[in-house]
This record gives sequence, structure tokens and C-alpha cells, in this order.
Amino acid sequence: MFIDIFIVIARYRGRFFGILTFITLLSLGIALIWPKTYMSTAKYVQYDSSVSGSLSGLISSFTNLPSGGEKVNTEQSAIILRSRTMLDTVIEEFDLATVYEKDIQEELRLKLEENTIIEEIREAGIGFNPIVSVSVSVLDRDPQRAKDMVEFYLDELDKRMVEINQRNAQRMLIAYEARYQQNIQDLEAATQELVQFQETYGILEPQTQTAALIGNAAQVKAQLTALDVEIGVAQSLLSSSAGEVTELLERKNQLEKTYNSLIETSINGSTNSAELFTNETLDVFPALEEMPSLAAEYLRLFREATVQQEIYKVLLPQYEQQKMMVMESNSGLELIDAPNLPTYKEKPKRAFIVIAGFFFGLFAAFFSVSFADFVRRGKNGEESEAYLKYQELISAFQKS
Repeated sequence: MFIDIFIVIARYRGRFFGILTFITLLSLGIALIWPKTYMSTAKYVQYDSSVSGSLSGLISSFTNLPSGGEKVNTEQSAIILRSRTMLDTVIEEFDLATVYEKDIQEELRLKLEENTIIEEIREAGIGFNPIVSVSVSVLDRDPQRAKDMVEFYLDELDKRMVEINQRNAQRMLIAYEARYQQNIQDLEAATQELVQFQETYGILEPQTQTAALIGNAAQVKAQLTALDVEIGVAQSLLSSSAGEVTELLERKNQLEKTYNSLIETSINGSTNSAELFTNETLDVFPALEEMPSLAAEYLRLFREATVQQEIYKVLLPQYEQQKMMVMESNSGLELIDAPNLPTYKEKPKRAFIVIAGFFFGLFAAFFSVSFADFVRRGKNGEESEAYLKYQELISAFQKS
């Protein structure tokens, strides 16, 4: 079979080599006149460049509250680069309708997408791994324009990421500010209510004050009890007008005034000592029943003020931190490789074009000589049936 092929090639060697040479030279000419295309490339990484990032993390670890706002990550930065808005901005900036000689916007986007290469470099490993870096490349016939387009891509990306990050941080700042202002009002109200209660009832520390009041009243009551015994003994031995009895009664009167003053302070009621020192109020403990309700009210007010103070301690650092985040909003992009000015063409690959032309020339030349040999054998009657079908086909085409 191979011998037959070489015989056919040898018989039509002029045609074979002529077609092969023509197509090869044609592909070489195409490769030489094909416009050169240059490629400029840049590579970037993204990290949190906020100077308050560590402080934010520290505050968040203590408060369990988010800070900063959602930031555009590397995955999303690649999405922004491929977005229709980004493509339209680049087309308008570099007047690519004139460069690409197209008027339809959709065709311009497709052409720009063909000439823009966005490659995501991910961590090594199995499964879906995070992006480590992103490279942006642009193909263009003008090397300077290719470089300028890559720079514009990166500048526009940085600007859009900053805008998005700032909007997200601003939204969180508004939420924190509203809660902070509410806390200031609640704290002021709780503090004023506690102060008014203390001014009205003289309550500073209910537990300590109650214990001291009970202790003082108990001491006075014990002294009165002892004095009553002493008066009873003196009256049984002496006359009622005796000087010692009179002195004891005077001491009792003074102790009663002291005791009544304690009772009056505790119940915050009547100011008449004679009324206070009766059988109903002789025992200090019923009078001190006022203290539990006052203490409960004081503790409620104190708790509310303490809660608002603790909320203030949490919110104030977060609020100040969020204001810093808004002012410091950035993209976090850092260039690894800056856009280069290409000096050597990226396309066309002339060697590939010539090699592809050569192999196509082999195919075309072989087909041509095989067909010529088929016609020759048909005329000689060697393949009469196939040749007749060929003639019928030619006749049908000529009639149509």
C-alpha cells in the first residue's frame, strides 16, 4: 500500500511538490505579514493593610461584635475585573471601537474579553483552594497601549474595591452610631433616675446603711431596757421626787429622743417624737420594713445604670474603631509584578503557522495527486464504476 502511495507521488511529483511548496510559502507569507500582538502582564495579591486591623481583631475577640464591614476579597476582585461595567469602562477609556473597528458594543466586549487574560493562582492541594494571587494580561498591537490598559484595569479595580469597602464600613458605622447614641441617652436617664432616688431617700448603700441603722437602734433600745430596770429599782427604794430618780428619768427621756430620731429616719414619716415612741413603734424592726422596698428599688436603678455603663464600655471602642475603618478603607491590593512594556511579540507564532501550513500542504498535495490518479485510472477503465459515479456527479452539478 505504501509502495502504491509513493508510486502515485512519483508519477505526479511535479504537482505534489508544487502544491506543497506553494502552500508552505503562502503560510510563511501569512506569518510574516500577520500583525504583531504584544502582551503586558501584572500580578497582584490582596491582604488586610488596615493599620487598625489587629486592634479590630482584639476588640472583636472581647466583644464578639463584628468590625470593619465586609471587604471585597480576592475571588470578588476577579469577578469585578470580568464585569460588564469594567469592560465598558475600558472600552470607553481607550476608544476601542476605533481600535477594533467595531460599532456594536457586544462585539467590542467579546473582542476585549478575548484580548484580556485573567488568571487565578490558587494554593496547591486537593479540592477548592483559595486564590493566592491574580495575574492580569492584555494583548494589543500597540505595546504601550497594552501596558496602559493593564495599569488602567488595576487602578479601576483598586478604586471600585475602595468604594465598596467604604460603603460597607459606612453602613456598619451608621448602625454602631445609632446604637451608641441610644446608649448615651439610656445611660443618662438611668444615672439621673438613680441620683434622684438617692437624693430623695438618702440611700447610698442599702445593705451597709440598714445594718448600721439596726445596730444603732438596738444599742439604744438595750440602753432603754437597762435604764427602765434601774428606774424601777430606784423608785422601789426611793421616793418619786428623789434626785436620783429624777436624773434617771431625764436620761430615759434623752434616750427616747435618740431612739425616736432613728425610727423617724428609717420610716421617713412623722416628726412627732411622742407619737413615734408608742407600743406600735417600740420595736425597731417593723419600722425598718420600709428598707427592703427602698433597697430593691435602689438595686434596680443601680443595675440599670451598671448595665448601660457596660454597654457603653463595649460600644465606644467599637464605634471609634469603625470610624477609623471608614477613614482607612482601602482595597488591600499589592502588586507583585507591575505592568511591563513588552518588547517582543506574543503573536503570531510564526513557526507554528509555517509548520501547520506545511502539513496542510502535504494533505492538499496528496489529495490532489490521488484524485488525478483516480481520474487517470477511470479513463483507462480500471475503476469504471467509481469513475461513472464521479461523472454523474459532475453532470448533476453542471446541470444545476
